[in-house]
Amino acid sequence: MADIKPLYHRSLPRIDNWMIIAVTSIISVGAGLAITEFKAREADFKPNIPVTPGLWITQRNALRRLPEGRTVLAGASRICFGIDLDTWEETTGHRPIILAWPGGCIIPVLKDLAEDDTFQDGLLICSYTSPLVLQSEINRTGSRKLIWQIIDQSKDWGPFDSFNHELKVQIHSSFACLQSEVTAVTWFQKVLNISDRNNLEVQWEQLFPYFANTDEALQQRARLAIETDSHLRETILRAYRLAMDAFVPPSDVSEIEPLFKEIGDHIAKIRQRGCQVVWVRYPSSGEFLEYEKKHFPRHQYWERVLEASRSPGIHYEDYPELRIFEPVETSHLTARDAVLFTPLLINLIKQKLSDNAPLLTKNTH
Repeated sequence: MADIKPLYHRSLPRIDNWMIIAVTSIISVGAGLAITEFKAREADFKPNIPVTPGLWITQRNALRRLPEGRTVLAGASRICFGIDLDTWEETTGHRPIILAWPGGCIIPVLKDLAEDDTFQDGLLICSYTSPLVLQSEINRTGSRKLIWQIIDQSKDWGPFDSFNHELKVQIHSSFACLQSEVTAVTWFQKVLNISDRNNLEVQWEQLFPYFANTDEALQQRARLAIETDSHLRETILRAYRLAMDAFVPPSDVSEIEPLFKEIGDHIAKIRQRGCQVVWVRYPSSGEFLEYEKKHFPRHQYWERVLEASRSPGIHYEDYPELRIFEPVETSHLTARDAVLFTPLLINLIKQKLSDNAPLLTKNTH
């Protein structure tokens, strides 16, 4: 019979001062967080809510619950940057609901609103960004599919989803150091002056938290650094160039003819319920403007959208007071410009609607 070896028992060290260790750890983590937060705010970083489906869904579900007669802002990121909600509310007495999505296609949102009988007697402001409005399935951005997924998700949004989203919002609204740029890796890169690798790709969807702050209402404000930091602007332009490659323009307008009809059909249903619709072409500049003019000529796209939707439009090029705004990073207004742009836009919308715009008239009683 083989010898049975005794089991080996390893003696664990005894910790008599675990309370001191726990308190020291908490103090160390707290101090590190405080220092990081201080440095982040010193570097012009502010608490920023990541652009997640929960933000859009919260706004969409709020619209479903609110009384009739609401102003809705739809489209892509230019309208998130280009309208200051506080100024709009102060001017009109009404606060709009943002249902725009960065890099998003407006067609799924139009269809969703067209099928929603609760959206009545409202005002729909549609932001027109030529590569985004008429997105077909050949575009590699996957924007249309993503928007459909978010809309479907909004219809199944439950209490746990709301709680989870609200918790994230409260945390991100409190700390500037949670932004991806405020990390030890980024700090060492700056201190040691380590440059980016050649041909390093910048992801389009990761840029918005980088140069803008987003709030709970999906309003976005460009950081002040965008006006002074040439490296930041160049990084953004690199991403825009990638986006331009992804937005495959049609070889012929006839390829997207069904999209014009689709837009027209959705807006016709929206207008049947007493809603007013206005399209807005926000300012762009530099490379982005050149790209839009070359691949999406105004008379072939902008004019056709207005014709198909039987809706008025405001193109910044037609108004001297709007032409003075020139985005420093070629595509979005700064926060200061948005405050100035908003009342000008409201006045022009009133003119387009022949002053028959109750949602743009402040009730003083």
